Amino acid sequence: MNVHESVVQRLQTIRAAKRFNPQKWHDDLEPVFAEKGFREPSDRIDNILIIRLDVMGDMILTSGVFREVRRNYPEAHIAAIVGEPVLPLMEFCPYCDELFTFDRRSLNNNLAESIEQMETLCETHLRQRRYDLCLLPQWGDDRRTSQLLAYLSGARERVGYSEASLEAYIDHLDIDTSFETAFLTRSVVNPPELIHEVVRNFYLLKILGMTVKDSSTEIWMSEEDMESASALLLSRVPEGCIVVALGIGAGGASRKYPIKKYLTAIRAILERYEADIRFVIVGGKAEKEDGAYLAANLPEGAAINLVGKTTLRESFAIISLASLYLGNDTGIMHAAAAAETPIIALYREAEDKERIAPGILGEYARFSPWRVRAEILRPKHALGACANAMTYGGCEAEVPHCITQITPEEIVAAFDRISGLPKREKA
Repeated sequence: MNVHESVVQRLQTIRAAKRFNPQKWHDDLEPVFAEKGFREPSDRIDNILIIRLDVMGDMILTSGVFREVRRNYPEAHIAAIVGEPVLPLMEFCPYCDELFTFDRRSLNNNLAESIEQMETLCETHLRQRRYDLCLLPQWGDDRRTSQLLAYLSGARERVGYSEASLEAYIDHLDIDTSFETAFLTRSVVNPPELIHEVVRNFYLLKILGMTVKDSSTEIWMSEEDMESASALLLSRVPEGCIVVALGIGAGGASRKYPIKKYLTAIRAILERYEADIRFVIVGGKAEKEDGAYLAANLPEGAAINLVGKTTLRESFAIISLASLYLGNDTGIMHAAAAAETPIIALYREAEDKERIAPGILGEYARFSPWRVRAEILRPKHALGACANAMTYGGCEAEVPHCITQITPEEIVAAFDRISGLPKREKA
């Protein structure tokens, strides 16, 4: 019986029992993997698989991993499995030889169907390559899908972060390590002082003996993306204008700064400086209404509304051409940091919340703009029930809440500090 037949047989058991025992799967499948030669010891690393199924911002913060793995193993075949929403970001990654997608949510939605989809990917593509090493750089969130996928890929060594890493920040947690125990060959616990996600990503490589010479992040675009972005700006922005990329979207409502307050801040900025400033609004379909609102309520020509009118990579290209990024804590912000565009970023997490398990719950500590000049605006104190909430990002509301305490005047002051533009003389 080969690996595929063994997996299919065990899928029938899952469908009948409607339960999954990671250790039983390992114990049943490991002899088959060994018999078929997947566990032959070797000092060579010729084929590397990297699995990262997160959203856009997380993938940008992992971008340097691909570069440094390629630098350490210049002749290796490097493949990646990513979530479908970030596929456009990865399509022009110069460090990957092969790219696959998988939906990380499916394991919770339908266990048997998800494993069947994993098996199709592994049998059709992954096991043919016989990977020597599989890296799982994801630190937070649910890692079970990645761990099982790594195991079914047949990779000889499978290295990722342990759930026990959480205990470095909060004691006495009820942690389920059954998946990593069964499916990883090495579970890594990082030192508690390593908090930022970029630092954690690179630590995994160092644990494996790789060197990290450059800790920057990257975004990858085609020449066509840059040409399209340049054309969009040239047709709408007069020569010599200061271009500010405005990111009004976010992954959750509590991370969105109120659009009317953005309007107040932008009006004040336009009135304050001698320079001709143009705000280029970027975002997806969810920001369509807010983008139209700003464009309709600002002086003619001051706002260029490109919400929903560009591809993801074209938005990245526009941000890379801008003089400044102003906006919420979101994947677009991390793209600006990777492009070395100066940033004014608004966070929902209050300053008085950052001392509560920052390694787990700290939105700013874990996901601040990486290696770029930035002005960070945050509320001083959490509002209402959020003051005592043990929740990621410090704000448990489902609407803009703690973040609303940031004033338009604070945005203008941050713009003063980071832009260095001459102000209009008072009459």
